[in-house]
Amino acid sequence: MIKHIWSILCRRSIVDNETNNISINDVFEQLSVDLKVKKSDADKVKLINIPIEFEVVCMWVKNDKTPFKGNLNVEILNPKGTVVKNFEQPLEMPETMKRLRSRLKIMGMVVEEPGDYIFRVNVKEEGQKLYKAVAELPLEINLKKEFVDNLEPPKT
Repeated sequence: MIKHIWSILCRRSIVDNETNNISINDVFEQLSVDLKVKKSDADKVKLINIPIEFEVVCMWVKNDKTPFKGNLNVEILNPKGTVVKNFEQPLEMPETMKRLRSRLKIMGMVVEEPGDYIFRVNVKEEGQKLYKAVAELPLEINLKKEFVDNLEPPKT
């Protein structure tokens, strides 16, 4: 089995082609969203789609020459603890590999309310039925809704 070393939530990561070192850019701890809603639509706006790209980057190691095949699973939990989104990615480490970085790229996030959203990182080895949780990454969402009579189109 592989061992989880760290996970981080960020806007973007870049791997240098020459050194294979990774740069982590714009680590996410909180996100503020300002939303203007027409008063007449106030009861219709429940889910808010935030057009943002971000990544969950993880570091894994193994100490022996046993190859590893399995899956990474990242669940997004809302402030009530309900899983609202689920992402999966294969993980593979041949016998010669000691370290592995996984980079899960996510496009967009849907929120319903302000609060702490948790990105739960899980792993399971091929042939196993259950995932093992190895990390929980909190993201505080500050949501400011402003109700207005009329929405003006954006100026171009």
